[in-house]
Amino acid sequence: MALFFSAMSAVFYGLVDFLGGRVTRRTGAASAVLWTQVAALGVAALAAPLLVDGRATIADLAWGAAAGIAGSAGVVALYRGLAIGRSAVVAPLSALLGGAVPMVYGLVGGDRLGAASLLGLALALPAIYLTAGGGLGK
Repeated sequence: MALFFSAMSAVFYGLVDFLGGRVTRRTGAASAVLWTQVAALGVAALAAPLLVDGRATIADLAWGAAAGIAGSAGVVALYRGLAIGRSAVVAPLSALLGGAVPMVYGLVGGDRLGAASLLGLALALPAIYLTAGGGLGK
């Protein structure tokens, strides 16, 4: 079941990135993100009673609010980039940077990367460069 949910998550993330970039061309990044975040808030409000045990602290709520604001700002930047740039560069670069933040946090907190993580990190930027057509001539 986990594999199914992972695959569906990847499909929906890709679909939303594609559609978000297209909608942003017509409505602007901030407007597109505002409406998606309003819809997400509605889904979260409906799902929260089913998923949370009711013991959220003020610190939990503050971290959640900060994450929501940062995530929204990131999505605005992503949609703006998709609207004006090459999606083959924008989407993977935003994914790489989105993964870098928790990785750096973990490293600062004392976590150690395994061989596969180090290899993935070493290959990520060159892969984006090559995918975007870098070095292939004009």
